Amino acid sequence: MENQEKRIFLIGILGGITGVILVFGGIFLFFISMEKLHTIQVNCLPEKSVEARDISCEILEVKEMGNILKAAEIASPPVNEEELKRIKDLKTEGKFVKVKVKVLNKRKDSINLSTVYFIDGEGRKFIASYKANYWLSEEEKFSGSILPDTEKEFAKIFEISENSDLAKLKIKFHRQSIIFD
Repeated sequence: MENQEKRIFLIGILGGITGVILVFGGIFLFFISMEKLHTIQVNCLPEKSVEARDISCEILEVKEMGNILKAAEIASPPVNEEELKRIKDLKTEGKFVKVKVKVLNKRKDSINLSTVYFIDGEGRKFIASYKANYWLSEEEKFSGSILPDTEKEFAKIFEISENSDLAKLKIKFHRQSIIFD
């Protein structure tokens, strides 16, 4: 009888642990699904307005910048003199490309743009280079929210492969609104 009681006790403990895991797993999956519901993927194309539900976007300009961004040519230097002295030429084995994008928010609430990708003709993804922000003018830089019924033009600099085909490029970003406003 003692062994049977131990078995029942262990099965009860195991069942309790399984229940706790299922509850926390369910809560975790709920929040992930809520995040997905509030995310829209938008693929911008050159010289063609693309619309995804409540957002439209278009690539306005693509400019190759070579494989070295020279420190002497920065467009928006930092205010801090010490930081300015630390800025060196930015080099890549590939090439730098500046892409200007126009986004229109047709929603009734502000939106935040999360990560922006450059996708070349072969489907390879390249993330925007935060190190290259010094080579963007203050007017071109963007981070933050796009207000309702507002159009925003901004640029990003990407470090891409030397052989990436610019004729077939796409810019991809996810529109992400805050779940609990």
